[in-house]
Amino acid sequence: MRILTLIAAAFLLLAACGRQEAPAEKYYYFSKSENGVPLSSLYPAPPATSRLKTEDGSFADWLAGLPVDTSHTVLHYYTGDVALQQNGHAGIIDIPVKNNVQDSRKLIMRIYAEYLYQQGRYDDLQFSNAKGEVINPRIWFSGKYPGQPFRFPYSDFRKYLNETLGAASWKMWMQQLKKISRFEARAGDIVYQKSGGSHAMLIAAAAEGRNGQRYLLFVEGATPPAEMHVVANNEQPALSPWYPMLEGTPVRTPYWVFNDKNFYRFKESEE
Repeated sequence: MRILTLIAAAFLLLAACGRQEAPAEKYYYFSKSENGVPLSSLYPAPPATSRLKTEDGSFADWLAGLPVDTSHTVLHYYTGDVALQQNGHAGIIDIPVKNNVQDSRKLIMRIYAEYLYQQGRYDDLQFSNAKGEVINPRIWFSGKYPGQPFRFPYSDFRKYLNETLGAASWKMWMQQLKKISRFEARAGDIVYQKSGGSHAMLIAAAAEGRNGQRYLLFVEGATPPAEMHVVANNEQPALSPWYPMLEGTPVRTPYWVFNDKNFYRFKESEE
């Protein structure tokens, strides 16, 4: 009996070695600040509405737990300098932005990459440059550590991001998205417009009233790169940071205006 038990244990060990385990931590970049509060706890759904349910392990579910540092209220650029505009955020996400690459678009690319890493989905974690050349973690690792078996600790993941995100093409990355109506938008969807200077936001939460009225909560970066933050609704302070999706009315954030043609969803989320 003891021999059979040992054989079974050895078999399980070999099987485990053949696959990549998802990392245990959910938010590697979280600074472990005592003032960090999950986004879903800090910003409950508007009155007479309920937050849309999310599937366990989905990108939307992961976004609900984004840590907001309640002690940190002044927005900073990646350089550490205080941002010139301070009236557009309701809270600051506890994620370091330390280089000049992560503007509003590429910060979203990074956030999605952080999610894929936590899920252990390393083969889905890839960027393409403007020529369409793909660099994924396995290709990067083989060039960085030739001849070594693939492994991908978080320290290497950050190196991978630092070395590939700068050349990554937003246009190529957008190919995995499709246009949707803002009235069906939900957490994990993306808002992007390129007129008057390009800007992108990420929908971090969605809620709905009994009459079907949809409300969205956005997070964004900036150009030049700045800390990711929850977008304030200055036109409707009582609802802030939630935004109602109203027929015939564009979405007016403190610095940008979006309409129905600016909303996108990952194609895979429809499969």
